Amino acid sequence: MSTTTPTTKRPFPALGEVHVKEVTSDPAKMWLKLKEVHVQQKPGTRFNAYDALLGLRKLEGESLASLMARADKAMQDICALRPKDFTIDSLDNDLASMALIRVLPTEYNNFVSSLLLLDSLDLSKLQSAFQNEESQRFARGVDALPSLAMAAGSTASPSQGVCCSFCDWEGHTEASCKFKENTVKAQKAKTADRRQEHRGGKQKAQNAPEASVDVEASANVAEYAGKASVAL
Repeated sequence: MSTTTPTTKRPFPALGEVHVKEVTSDPAKMWLKLKEVHVQQKPGTRFNAYDALLGLRKLEGESLASLMARADKAMQDICALRPKDFTIDSLDNDLASMALIRVLPTEYNNFVSSLLLLDSLDLSKLQSAFQNEESQRFARGVDALPSLAMAAGSTASPSQGVCCSFCDWEGHTEASCKFKENTVKAQKAKTADRRQEHRGGKQKAQNAPEASVDVEASANVAEYAGKASVAL
Protein backbone atom coordinates (compact mmCIF):
# COMPACT_ATOMS: atom_id res chain seq x y z
CA MET A 1 0.00 0.00 0.00
CA SER A 2 1.28 3.42 -0.88
CA THR A 3 2.09 5.67 2.04
CA THR A 4 1.70 8.83 -0.04
CA THR A 5 -1.15 11.02 1.14
CA PRO A 6 -2.34 14.43 -0.06
CA THR A 7 -0.46 16.01 2.84
CA THR A 8 2.87 14.44 1.84
CA LYS A 9 2.88 15.66 -1.76
CA ARG A 10 5.51 18.17 -2.71
CA PRO A 11 4.31 21.78 -2.51
CA PHE A 12 3.77 23.87 -5.65
CA PRO A 13 4.17 21.04 -8.19
CA ALA A 14 3.37 23.37 -11.11
CA LEU A 15 5.83 26.15 -10.27
CA GLY A 16 8.72 24.87 -12.34
CA GLU A 17 10.41 22.03 -10.47
CA VAL A 18 13.40 22.26 -12.81
CA HIS A 19 14.27 25.63 -11.27
CA VAL A 20 13.92 24.64 -7.61
CA LYS A 21 14.97 20.99 -7.54
CA GLU A 22 18.22 21.87 -5.73
CA VAL A 23 16.55 23.96 -3.02
CA THR A 24 13.35 22.03 -2.33
CA SER A 25 14.29 21.64 1.32
CA ASP A 26 14.42 25.41 1.89
CA PRO A 27 11.12 27.23 1.17
CA ALA A 28 12.79 30.65 1.43
CA LYS A 29 15.39 29.77 -1.18
CA MET A 30 12.67 28.21 -3.34
CA TRP A 31 10.76 31.47 -3.29
CA LEU A 32 13.84 33.53 -4.15
CA LYS A 33 14.71 31.18 -7.01
CA LEU A 34 11.20 31.32 -8.45
CA LYS A 35 11.21 35.10 -8.11
CA GLU A 36 14.54 35.28 -9.95
CA VAL A 37 13.15 33.22 -12.83
CA HIS A 38 9.62 34.56 -13.14
CA VAL A 39 9.95 38.15 -11.89
CA GLN A 40 12.75 39.61 -13.98
CA GLN A 41 13.55 43.11 -12.78
CA LYS A 42 14.60 44.48 -16.16
CA PRO A 43 13.67 47.72 -17.94
CA GLY A 44 11.64 45.84 -20.54
CA THR A 45 9.42 44.09 -18.02
CA ARG A 46 8.93 47.33 -16.07
CA PHE A 47 7.99 49.21 -19.25
CA ASN A 48 5.42 46.53 -20.09
CA ALA A 49 4.00 46.86 -16.57
CA TYR A 50 3.84 50.65 -16.90
CA ASP A 51 2.09 50.24 -20.24
CA ALA A 52 -0.44 47.85 -18.72
CA LEU A 53 -1.21 50.35 -15.95
CA LEU A 54 -1.51 53.36 -18.25
CA GLY A 55 -3.52 51.35 -20.76
CA LEU A 56 -6.28 50.44 -18.30
CA ARG A 57 -9.78 51.18 -19.56
CA LYS A 58 -13.12 50.62 -17.89
CA LEU A 59 -14.77 47.60 -19.47
CA GLU A 60 -18.39 47.68 -20.52
CA GLY A 61 -20.51 46.88 -17.51
CA GLU A 62 -17.51 46.80 -15.17
CA SER A 63 -17.96 48.26 -11.71
CA LEU A 64 -15.67 50.98 -10.44
CA ALA A 65 -14.58 48.68 -7.62
CA SER A 66 -13.40 46.11 -10.17
CA LEU A 67 -11.56 48.80 -12.13
CA MET A 68 -9.78 49.98 -8.98
CA ALA A 69 -8.82 46.38 -8.16
CA ARG A 70 -7.24 45.95 -11.60
CA ALA A 71 -5.36 49.23 -11.20
CA ASP A 72 -4.10 48.13 -7.79
CA LYS A 73 -2.94 44.79 -9.23
CA ALA A 74 -1.10 46.58 -12.06
CA MET A 75 0.62 48.83 -9.52
CA GLN A 76 1.65 45.82 -7.43
CA ASP A 77 3.23 44.27 -10.53
CA ILE A 78 5.22 47.46 -11.12
CA CYS A 79 6.48 47.53 -7.53
CA ALA A 80 7.51 43.87 -7.72
CA LEU A 81 9.62 44.59 -10.81
CA ARG A 82 11.66 47.35 -9.16
CA PRO A 83 15.17 46.46 -7.96
CA LYS A 84 16.20 47.17 -4.36
CA ASP A 85 18.16 50.30 -5.27
CA PHE A 86 15.25 51.83 -7.23
CA THR A 87 14.86 55.58 -6.52
CA ILE A 88 12.77 58.53 -7.65
CA ASP A 89 15.53 59.34 -10.15
CA SER A 90 15.19 55.80 -11.47
CA LEU A 91 11.46 56.33 -11.90
CA ASP A 92 12.06 59.60 -13.76
CA ASN A 93 14.51 57.79 -16.02
CA ASP A 94 12.01 54.98 -16.66
CA LEU A 95 9.16 57.37 -17.47
CA ALA A 96 11.24 59.49 -19.86
CA SER A 97 12.57 56.38 -21.61
CA MET A 98 9.14 54.79 -21.81
CA ALA A 99 7.62 57.95 -23.29
CA LEU A 100 10.17 57.85 -26.13
CA ILE A 101 9.63 54.15 -26.77
CA ARG A 102 5.81 54.23 -26.66
CA VAL A 103 5.47 56.89 -29.37
CA LEU A 104 7.45 54.93 -31.97
CA PRO A 105 5.26 53.61 -34.83
CA THR A 106 5.00 49.95 -35.81
CA GLU A 107 7.85 50.21 -38.32
CA TYR A 108 10.19 50.46 -35.31
CA ASN A 109 8.93 47.23 -33.67
CA ASN A 110 12.21 45.36 -34.20
CA PHE A 111 14.15 48.28 -32.76
CA VAL A 112 11.85 48.44 -29.72
CA SER A 113 12.15 44.70 -29.13
CA SER A 114 15.94 44.93 -29.10
CA LEU A 115 15.76 47.75 -26.54
CA LEU A 116 13.42 45.89 -24.21
CA LEU A 117 15.75 42.88 -24.11
CA LEU A 118 18.57 44.91 -22.55
CA ASP A 119 19.48 44.21 -18.91
CA SER A 120 19.90 47.93 -18.22
CA LEU A 121 18.64 50.99 -20.05
CA ASP A 122 19.11 54.58 -18.92
CA LEU A 123 18.01 57.69 -20.77
CA SER A 124 21.47 58.54 -22.14
CA LYS A 125 21.90 55.01 -23.49
CA LEU A 126 18.44 55.19 -25.07
CA GLN A 127 19.23 58.52 -26.72
CA SER A 128 22.43 57.05 -28.18
CA ALA A 129 20.44 54.09 -29.49
CA PHE A 130 17.92 56.46 -31.10
CA GLN A 131 20.71 58.39 -32.83
CA ASN A 132 22.28 55.18 -34.14
CA GLU A 133 18.93 53.93 -35.40
CA GLU A 134 18.28 57.24 -37.16
CA SER A 135 21.70 57.09 -38.83
CA GLN A 136 21.11 53.53 -39.99
CA ARG A 137 17.69 54.36 -41.40
CA PHE A 138 19.02 57.43 -43.20
CA ALA A 139 21.85 55.38 -44.71
CA ARG A 140 19.38 52.75 -45.93
CA GLY A 141 17.19 55.48 -47.40
CA VAL A 142 20.10 57.00 -49.35
CA ASP A 143 21.07 53.59 -50.73
CA ALA A 144 17.51 52.62 -51.61
CA LEU A 145 17.72 53.38 -55.34
CA PRO A 146 20.84 51.27 -56.06
CA SER A 147 19.31 48.34 -54.22
CA LEU A 148 16.11 48.71 -56.22
CA ALA A 149 18.12 48.71 -59.45
CA MET A 150 19.72 45.41 -58.42
CA ALA A 151 16.33 44.00 -57.46
CA ALA A 152 14.92 44.88 -60.88
CA GLY A 153 17.46 42.57 -62.54
CA SER A 154 16.97 39.69 -60.11
CA THR A 155 14.36 36.97 -60.08
CA ALA A 156 10.72 37.91 -59.85
CA SER A 157 9.30 38.78 -56.46
CA PRO A 158 5.77 39.67 -55.28
CA SER A 159 6.55 43.42 -55.48
CA GLN A 160 8.37 43.38 -58.83
CA GLY A 161 5.24 44.18 -60.81
CA VAL A 162 4.75 47.42 -58.86
CA CYS A 163 6.12 50.63 -60.39
CA CYS A 164 6.60 53.95 -58.61
CA SER A 165 4.83 56.82 -60.38
CA PHE A 166 7.39 59.29 -58.99
CA CYS A 167 10.81 57.82 -59.90
CA ASP A 168 9.62 55.08 -62.36
CA TRP A 169 11.56 52.40 -60.46
CA GLU A 170 9.91 49.02 -60.04
CA GLY A 171 9.53 47.22 -56.74
CA HIS A 172 7.87 49.94 -54.68
CA THR A 173 5.05 52.46 -54.77
CA GLU A 174 5.17 56.25 -54.61
CA ALA A 175 3.97 56.15 -51.00
CA SER A 176 7.13 54.25 -49.97
CA CYS A 177 9.54 55.94 -52.38
CA LYS A 178 12.72 56.93 -50.54
CA PHE A 179 13.87 59.06 -53.47
CA LYS A 180 10.69 61.12 -53.22
CA GLU A 181 11.08 61.37 -49.47
CA ASN A 182 14.65 62.70 -49.78
CA THR A 183 13.64 65.04 -52.62
CA VAL A 184 10.79 66.50 -50.56
CA LYS A 185 13.12 67.02 -47.59
CA ALA A 186 15.67 68.81 -49.78
CA GLN A 187 12.97 71.00 -51.35
CA LYS A 188 11.57 71.93 -47.96
CA ALA A 189 15.05 72.96 -46.83
CA LYS A 190 15.47 75.15 -49.93
CA THR A 191 12.05 76.72 -49.37
CA ALA A 192 12.93 77.51 -45.77
CA ASP A 193 16.19 79.17 -46.90
CA ARG A 194 14.35 81.24 -49.52
CA ARG A 195 11.79 82.37 -46.98
CA GLN A 196 14.57 83.41 -44.65
CA GLU A 197 16.27 85.36 -47.45
CA HIS A 198 12.95 86.96 -48.41
CA ARG A 199 12.35 88.05 -44.84
CA GLY A 200 15.84 89.53 -44.69
CA GLY A 201 15.32 91.46 -47.96
CA LYS A 202 11.94 92.70 -46.81
CA GLN A 203 13.48 93.99 -43.60
CA LYS A 204 16.14 95.85 -45.59
CA ALA A 205 13.44 97.40 -47.78
CA GLN A 206 11.59 98.59 -44.69
CA ASN A 207 14.76 100.12 -43.28
CA ALA A 208 15.55 102.04 -46.53
CA PRO A 209 12.62 104.57 -46.33
CA GLU A 210 13.49 105.23 -42.70
CA ALA A 211 17.06 106.05 -43.68
CA SER A 212 15.92 108.42 -46.47
CA VAL A 213 13.60 110.20 -44.06
CA ASP A 214 16.50 110.74 -41.67
CA VAL A 215 18.66 112.16 -44.47
CA GLU A 216 15.88 114.48 -45.61
CA ALA A 217 15.31 115.68 -42.07
CA SER A 218 19.01 116.41 -41.67
CA ALA A 219 19.03 118.40 -44.93
CA ASN A 220 16.05 120.46 -43.81
CA VAL A 221 17.75 121.27 -40.53
CA ALA A 222 20.92 122.37 -42.36
CA GLU A 223 18.91 124.50 -44.79
CA TYR A 224 17.03 126.18 -41.95
CA ALA A 225 20.28 126.88 -40.12
CA GLY A 226 21.79 128.47 -43.25
CA LYS A 227 18.82 130.76 -43.75
CA ALA A 228 18.96 131.79 -40.13
CA SER A 229 22.64 132.76 -40.41
CA VAL A 230 21.96 134.86 -43.53
CA ALA A 231 19.17 136.68 -41.75
CA LEU A 232 21.53 137.56 -38.93
